[in-house]
Amino acid sequence: MNEPETRLNRLASAESGEQESVDPARFGRIAIAVIAGFWSLQFLYFTIDNYSRAPHFEGWPSVTARAIVSAFGAFISFGILKVLQRCIGMAFVKRTILALVLAYGGATIHSLVNWAVFLAIIGPYQGGNPIDTLVDGGFPLLVYLFSWAYLAITVLLLSLTYGEELLLRERRIAELSRAADRARLSALRYQLSPHFLFNSLNSAASLVSGKRNADAELMLENLADFLRATLKLDADAEISLKDELALQALYLDVEKVRFPNRLEVVKDVPEDLLDVFVPSLITQPLIENSIKHSVAQSTERVRLAIAARERDGKLELRVTDDGGNAVEGAAGGEGVGLENVGRRLSLHFGDEAWFEAGARDGGGFDAVLKMPIRRSR
Repeated sequence: MNEPETRLNRLASAESGEQESVDPARFGRIAIAVIAGFWSLQFLYFTIDNYSRAPHFEGWPSVTARAIVSAFGAFISFGILKVLQRCIGMAFVKRTILALVLAYGGATIHSLVNWAVFLAIIGPYQGGNPIDTLVDGGFPLLVYLFSWAYLAITVLLLSLTYGEELLLRERRIAELSRAADRARLSALRYQLSPHFLFNSLNSAASLVSGKRNADAELMLENLADFLRATLKLDADAEISLKDELALQALYLDVEKVRFPNRLEVVKDVPEDLLDVFVPSLITQPLIENSIKHSVAQSTERVRLAIAARERDGKLELRVTDDGGNAVEGAAGGEGVGLENVGRRLSLHFGDEAWFEAGARDGGGFDAVLKMPIRRSR
């Protein structure tokens, strides 16, 4: 080939699944683990500390009360988490101030619950009045001590919500990227149809003006079959190689009416490759290029060959023509159609695929596509 090889760079992941999807449930599982682990450690720490300092006061009533208070702490922490989640997107300073308010508010509520639970299960401190116990029994110190615990858990939850925000942002970016890729694929695919359609209609009009009405009617019927089949496809769809070849057979039926004595089509595709998936109509511009620059420019018969092989674990598709006696041959194939082939391959497969095309030394044109072998979508 005279044309230099065109290497494809990764543009984005389309529907092929390279982009890791964000699991919304993953954040919830992490948050549950963090909160449960934090308050379990709190329970164990205070139980062991109190038992080591005053083992005669540490019995099942104290352990039970502490377990209830720790469970309520987990409940408050989930409430803090929900508030922080509703503030995703808020400015950093405002979210930090809110986190501090939630931490000290949670510590105060926790201290009140701690007082009430221990009062109900164990009784007032040293038999005193419950209200006096609340005021004089170290309640402000209790709030201070629990504030550190709530500051710690709130900072952890704040970090988690920032992580969740990052994941959501990445998911939105990925969705926008996929939407952009679909739009690009649609634009690339639909650039093919009008070009072919106009050529076919012009040829049909020429047949009618040349009194070849039967040929014109057959061409229009074949054209209708081809358009009916292609318009049902999504622009970014992948179809089996068997279906791709069937679509190109419909297209070539149209061209055979235009060039009944100049177009010879040869297919060499092994049966075991017919179930491999390829981007829909990916060979269309290559075949159309040969029709336009070789068959239409030649007065002799042109042999157009479509072949497929498995090489190095990839599917290799080749579209070749011998050029006939066309002076230009298909060397003029540097237009939008061939560029679109490379772009579409890149959008579907990234740098796992490549495409090269160019004039053959002996005349005609040769185009080769390589892509990963996929037998399921």
